[in-house]
Amino acid sequence: MLFRVKFCLFKCFSIFLNMINLLAAMLRNSMLWKAYDYIRIVFSGTKKEAVPDLVLLYKSDNFFVVNKPYDMLINSVDETRKATLADLLRDKLPHMMDPTVTFGFRFVHRLDYSTSGAICLAFTKDAAAAGMRALVGYHAKKFYLALLRGHIQQDMVHIEKPIGGCTAELDIHKMCTSDSPLCKKPRYALTHLAVLERGEYDGEPATKVLVKLHTGRRHQIRVHCDHIGYRVVGDYTYSNRTDTTPFRMMLHSHRLSIAMAMGETVEAVAPDPFTSEDVGCQWRSTEHVCSIDDAMQKLNEVKRYSPEQT
Repeated sequence: MLFRVKFCLFKCFSIFLNMINLLAAMLRNSMLWKAYDYIRIVFSGTKKEAVPDLVLLYKSDNFFVVNKPYDMLINSVDETRKATLADLLRDKLPHMMDPTVTFGFRFVHRLDYSTSGAICLAFTKDAAAAGMRALVGYHAKKFYLALLRGHIQQDMVHIEKPIGGCTAELDIHKMCTSDSPLCKKPRYALTHLAVLERGEYDGEPATKVLVKLHTGRRHQIRVHCDHIGYRVVGDYTYSNRTDTTPFRMMLHSHRLSIAMAMGETVEAVAPDPFTSEDVGCQWRSTEHVCSIDDAMQKLNEVKRYSPEQT
């Protein structure tokens, strides 16, 4: 009985906080607030922190997809952290917020802090459950773009290696493959990648690839690419904290397709950020191998993951 009372109080408090956040977001978007903010900045001489843009990639009655900025958490209870995606959504899309939900939004899946790109959210509890069932039932296609260190000689690479948690004390958030003595509770994982271009990043050999996930283990692309010796450019964690020169980790959720049991298929594409213009000319292609569309077709022809392989 006491537990139920505590749970109800916690739920009511969460709804109250979300309503406050919604009202604050509406106020921030009002002309009155913008005028106050301008006057405050002019007279104080301080610079306003830039708020990242948020691009809506897909919207229906049940779901919407946005292009998540890099170096941003999905959500967090730690108010001292920098702004999260939930904060950005409240600021940019306050009319889509549900004050009855913790953090205000229902995320169907997640992306790492450093990863940018397409991420799907649901408007209702039933839609969120349908999206999660589609992911668990392998009715989703997720394609990522990445820049990898080194030149991959094969045009197609298939990586089938179980992934589990890393028990090293200094790497509590790190994962590793089953051949590591530090690997804990490894689970089946399958990744396919197709080479798009070979070239250089900041004068060093690099390869641009399109990756298709057949399973959804934590850090799967990063761990599998590190396993074959071609680490993601800017991956601080799996370079043992040495790859610090790039301004971001070069991993991006490019295309998302989720077939729902309710009859809807969520389709979204987040534009390629890894061009010579968009990465400050640090990436330079010297050899074109395959277009994204052709690579996607090739990856779709590869045998799908069997749910029996757990």
